[in-house]
Amino acid sequence: MKTAKRAAAALMALLAVVSVIYVTVIGAFAISPEANEGECGRDLIWRFYPESGVLYISGTGDMYDYSFESPAPWSNKKDDIKEVTLSAGVTSVGSYAFYGIRNLVQVALPEGLTKIGDSAFRNILFLDYVKIPDSVTQLGECVFESCVHLKMVDFGSGISEIKEGTFNYDSNLNTLYFRGRLEKVAETVFIDCRGLRTVNYIGTREEWNARVEEGKWQSVFSRARVRCHASSEHQFGEWETIKEATFDEEGELKHTCTFCGVSEKKTTNSLVYPFVDVTRNTWYTDAVIFCRDKGYMSGVSENRFQPSGRVTRSMVVTVLWRMAGAPVSENTMDPGRFFTDVKPDKWYSNAVIWAKEKGVAHGVSADRFDPESIVTREQLAVMFMQYSVKILGEDASERGYLAQFSDANKISGWAVDAMSWAVNKGLFSGRVDSMLAPKGRATRAELAQIIFRFVIRSDRSENLRSDEKLSEKWGFTLRFYALANQVLYDGGGFPDYARCYLAVYPDADEGRELPEIEMIADVSCIAGSARGVKFEKKVSYDGTVYYKADSSRLYYSGFLYFDPNVENDPIKVDLTVTVGGESLTVTYYVDVDFMIA
Repeated sequence: MKTAKRAAAALMALLAVVSVIYVTVIGAFAISPEANEGECGRDLIWRFYPESGVLYISGTGDMYDYSFESPAPWSNKKDDIKEVTLSAGVTSVGSYAFYGIRNLVQVALPEGLTKIGDSAFRNILFLDYVKIPDSVTQLGECVFESCVHLKMVDFGSGISEIKEGTFNYDSNLNTLYFRGRLEKVAETVFIDCRGLRTVNYIGTREEWNARVEEGKWQSVFSRARVRCHASSEHQFGEWETIKEATFDEEGELKHTCTFCGVSEKKTTNSLVYPFVDVTRNTWYTDAVIFCRDKGYMSGVSENRFQPSGRVTRSMVVTVLWRMAGAPVSENTMDPGRFFTDVKPDKWYSNAVIWAKEKGVAHGVSADRFDPESIVTREQLAVMFMQYSVKILGEDASERGYLAQFSDANKISGWAVDAMSWAVNKGLFSGRVDSMLAPKGRATRAELAQIIFRFVIRSDRSENLRSDEKLSEKWGFTLRFYALANQVLYDGGGFPDYARCYLAVYPDADEGRELPEIEMIADVSCIAGSARGVKFEKKVSYDGTVYYKADSSRLYYSGFLYFDPNVENDPIKVDLTVTVGGESLTVTYYVDVDFMIA
């Protein structure tokens, strides 16, 4: 009898343990409709940014496997996720991880990833391109099945087996790259791939024929061209650095055809001090230099600017705060009075409090600012318009022509006025294909360019003065003018030259005798990114002096020349002033759009 009781007790204990295990496992995969972050691996976390549609997975190790019955924790956001990014350190994509995320358009997989599970990207409607890193060696079944808009998949050198259902029902699949030698290709891989036109395989034709029975897939390969080994067209791999660029010297890159081994080289521009990731002659170079010199933006580290890096709410308010002169608020030591997620010891706490007090930026809720939230382009426009109105006191009533952009209808209702204002002010000119990308993530390079244009086009007389050192050195101040009513044309849509003036303001009383001043301006146009053209003209101010007694100013007149074939963006003027044989250079910026207006 005692033996029977002990057996019954043991059975009950076992059932209790199983129940705990069951509850724990199910709980790990439970989905909260409100959650925007959580665990997706033993050492992996996921975070979803609703405003930009980005799902970001970070940490180290393997992702959990999921299934149709037990989906990934972000599956309830499948209609909102537009982009998936896995950080370095993630080593696997779990089965069914991104199954059915129909609106996903971009996937970034890191080098170091080794495995992609079954049906990981199955049944995705808008994904059109995927690159599999060389480090991936295991590919599950049906990974890209029913991705009806998928056009190209580039498999790295680590893939040796293509399993069942990999491309089934991908009716628009056009191009495949196999950069590793295939050992096995399953029988049912290409069902209904009627759009396939090109297959690039690094191995020989004999190897391909031994792996794939083209006769079985006559409806597919009757229209597709299979290029093996020595291709008539080079298929170059990634650029590799042969020589690092420095602040004084250009660098050198090389890339090699993965099929025939031929190499090509190219040079890279020298670097912008102190940033090793900003080269000369990019569309954002001058903007980064401007923001660096003005102290509006610094690097993400001692020597990196990270041009393509994300922009957060804390970054934007800090930039605007610095542009306003970095004022100190009496509430600095008590940011919790406004937001529970802003601590006094954070680098952005002063800026957040200032932005709240001035109405430049508000919280995402009554007591949360969400400083690390990623900022979209339309959000950036709203913040800058608020700054323009609330801090500079500018009139923001003028609107731009949004209909010129094919995605203008994608702008959120609350951001239409701000985006229209920003377009009119020239802060946004579209990314590619006449698209404004209002919900696209703003990058640090874009933020620098917007700051650059905004400052130039707002209060040039105050924000762009570089003359304090002249005043200290020689006792006078210079201002640079280019007048709107004296822009001259020669039959084209853009000006050829404009009359401009250098005004000399003596610091002492009127009537003080000034020394002889020689001024030479080195002028360069920072052209729009679409053209990427620059030109230089030397303009000499040879001493035609105008004196106005009522304002105690001397005017040196001259002409500022433009390239009539280039749509001019801000013009940078490096002005060298020589007094008594001693020289000093100052920098001014002139906005052509404002002169023409």
